[in-house]
Amino acid sequence: DGRGISKATVAFYQNLKRLYPEVELYLMQKKKLVTDFSVEHKKIFSPFHLSEEQALNDYFPSQIKELNIDFVHFPFNGNNSEYFSSVRPKAKVISTIHDIIPAVIPYIYKMNRDDVARYLAQVQKHIDNSDILLTISECAKQDIEEHLRLKNKLSVIYNSYFSYIPSDFQNKYGKYFLYNGGYCPRKGIEQLVDNFLQLKLRDLLESKLILTGKEAPLSPRLEALKKYGK
Repeated sequence: DGRGISKATVAFYQNLKRLYPEVELYLMQKKKLVTDFSVEHKKIFSPFHLSEEQALNDYFPSQIKELNIDFVHFPFNGNNSEYFSSVRPKAKVISTIHDIIPAVIPYIYKMNRDDVARYLAQVQKHIDNSDILLTISECAKQDIEEHLRLKNKLSVIYNSYFSYIPSDFQNKYGKYFLYNGGYCPRKGIEQLVDNFLQLKLRDLLESKLILTGKEAPLSPRLEALKKYGK
């Protein structure tokens, strides 16, 4: 959808190609992407007559084996099909689990205890089918280790939306804090702006707060805080 995980995934591969330009990337696609995957890559495109289930369970694994691919990466919270176990051990399965928010704060998704149990069971299947596990922060790592069983080491690779800082970069804002994330309530954006303004009103901060990204519909409270902070 052009946000969050999509941006993090593109940045991950941009940095991978910058560090290891000899690596060949193949992108498995069932349908056209809605975002620009601006990294040099080849495509493994599933035939139009195959369902998504057929593509994931049969076509893509067979192509991986035919192309003699070394690693298969699932960037969307480890959302890999158990049928990809057929490509192992030749191809190592890598899963990135960005978070397990439904288990940590289930009320956000209106999930009850049974819903959470089913969710964790599904994530556990993805973990059991993975040779290498990645996550994006020490906090996410702690949550995953608390709620799930890990047979392999869980490594933290921090999100990097910017591959490099241009040599001609000029800071026109002075001292500032940068927020680069979504605007949904679970991100804590209201608390961030509120606390920042409280510190500014007490003359305890000289810095500015810069919010980036595409604005989603703001809550009435955040809209008021935003106007007050201008």
